[in-house]
Amino acid sequence: MAATSDPAREVAGRDGLTWRSLLLGLLMVALVCRWIHEAELVVGQRGHSALANTSIPLGAFGGLLLVMAFNALLRRLVPGQALRRGEVLVVYVMMTTSTVIASSGGIHFLVPVILAPFYFATPENNLDLVVPYIPKWFAPQDPQAILDFYRGNAPVPYRAWLMPTLSWTVFLLAFVGLTVSLSALLRRQWVDRERLTFPTVILPLEMTREGSGFWRNPVLWAGFSIAAIVGVINNLHANLPLVPDLNVRNIPIDTGFTSKFTIAMKPISLSFYPFVIGIGYLLSLDVTLSCWLFYWLGKLQAGFAAQAGLSDTGGSLGQFPYLQEQGAGAFLALTAFSLWFARGTIVEMWRTAFSRRPPLDDSQEPLSYRTAFVGFLVCFTTLLVFLAQARMSLLLASIVLALSLAFLVAATRIRAETGNAWLYGPMMDPHRLVLTVTGRGLPLRDLSIMAFLRSITNFDMRCQSMPHQLDAFKIADSAGITPRQVAAAVMIAIAFAVPVALLLALGVWYDHGALGRAEPWRTNMGRTIFEEIIAQLLKPQQRAGAQLTFVGVGFVITLLLTWVRAVWVACPIHPIGFAIAGTNTMRSVWLPFLLAWLVKLVVLKSSGMKGYRRAMPFFLGLILGDFVCGSTATLAACFLPEIKVYPINW
Repeated sequence: MAATSDPAREVAGRDGLTWRSLLLGLLMVALVCRWIHEAELVVGQRGHSALANTSIPLGAFGGLLLVMAFNALLRRLVPGQALRRGEVLVVYVMMTTSTVIASSGGIHFLVPVILAPFYFATPENNLDLVVPYIPKWFAPQDPQAILDFYRGNAPVPYRAWLMPTLSWTVFLLAFVGLTVSLSALLRRQWVDRERLTFPTVILPLEMTREGSGFWRNPVLWAGFSIAAIVGVINNLHANLPLVPDLNVRNIPIDTGFTSKFTIAMKPISLSFYPFVIGIGYLLSLDVTLSCWLFYWLGKLQAGFAAQAGLSDTGGSLGQFPYLQEQGAGAFLALTAFSLWFARGTIVEMWRTAFSRRPPLDDSQEPLSYRTAFVGFLVCFTTLLVFLAQARMSLLLASIVLALSLAFLVAATRIRAETGNAWLYGPMMDPHRLVLTVTGRGLPLRDLSIMAFLRSITNFDMRCQSMPHQLDAFKIADSAGITPRQVAAAVMIAIAFAVPVALLLALGVWYDHGALGRAEPWRTNMGRTIFEEIIAQLLKPQQRAGAQLTFVGVGFVITLLLTWVRAVWVACPIHPIGFAIAGTNTMRSVWLPFLLAWLVKLVVLKSSGMKGYRRAMPFFLGLILGDFVCGSTATLAACFLPEIKVYPINW
């Protein structure tokens, strides 16, 4: 297990992409997409159930377990035909990078947005004002097709959905192609030069490592047993209330808060997610310390602001001390310093791509640098043309896309350094940042089209593909798989998954009804975004100077923290902790990160790196046990409609 903490580059068979791994990967992508829709849209009606929004996607991880079980059987029955490790990992990254698009933040947000203005529009809520500005190729034009979507018990009207499916497939593929190109350009800096942690790749690498003794380690099974026992008991309690539960999440400790200071700090709860504790142990001490420390500093800011009479809302969006606005500035600063640190690498890559004497060898990169630069430009231009055809201002389209990419790069770096359990950004997201800057200055046409971009402008980034793309390239580097084979597999999987996941989702919605037997939260997300833009038009013109000032404050604080780390190598504080302190994620993970930080600190002080490595299988077992139990329970609930699920998240 010595290689667990820092998986070394190894020879696992350079050819991970073969005909059989490609076909198996596409089959698993389709199956996992269907599983996601069933679990989140149908089982979710009986209790929250999500398969794609954790940092290691539960659906893809369940698919990996299935492939490994199949391969073990194949090795026993036909030893010479078993999949090699590289092939198994290629199937895995095909699932992680593509199936997340099917869930919330992707298709589960996009489709309800497409139809919401037509179904919910009334003169009273003013949503009817939006309808004239929606291009006909954005949404079905058949009123019955729209009604059946919400009512259910109807076949999918494929003819009505043909043009919208083609249109939005182009948009999604262009955006994901943009991020693949960007990920390929960031790989050298983040993987080779800065050597970021990428904690979420360690478990699948260890699970598939042949001859490592991973599966025979009793320390692993100790951690597995603890997480699995908690999951089994709570799943039994969800279905048999007589069985006592083991409540390990969202235990409120603020019920006795009555003073202005403490009320402003709400909500505060305790959670003990096993998989988050496991991931936290894999992180550097400065990252885990900074995450829980800045979370509490944010709470104290809110309390002092209320005590001083400056605010009584706990620093929510638009209220002093503007924690969400500070977070937006921090995200922008993370991207700015990431690009600044990479400036030399970017110049070298540009010269390699377009000069006659290339300074770098890009033959072992996921994409040649020329392909990556050209791909980025082509995809960005495609998105601009798409939005221009929808009659959106070209300047606004450029700003929205640039901001969305900036936030996504920051989120991807955060994932690479924290393995963030659920990838949320600040509530002052690109959409709200644009509205804050422009006030009531944007015409309704631009606002209407911007609402359709919710899947890329929202603070909920749990199901964005880009963080998983960097993970895929890190896996290729660590497992010795040809990087271009991994990139090709990822792009094929995404091109396949987008239309397939969209059509499969329509099948579930038309069968169950978006306002019938399907889970309603995602349906309501489509309506909410249009209500926000109508409210933007109707509210009095307000000065947003304070909000934008604190965006700047967050930007400057993050740059200062980065500068301090540059001049003080042993600095125990990391700017990423400040960036995510006010996000939805930290409400649930501050305590698991605190526990992981404390345990790792004690282990390192008492036993050094040797003790750290000996203990690591226990924490990998926590992740494994949580995920095996969660995926098994969710899969069972898809086939047994009377079963309720105790999910691993929330």
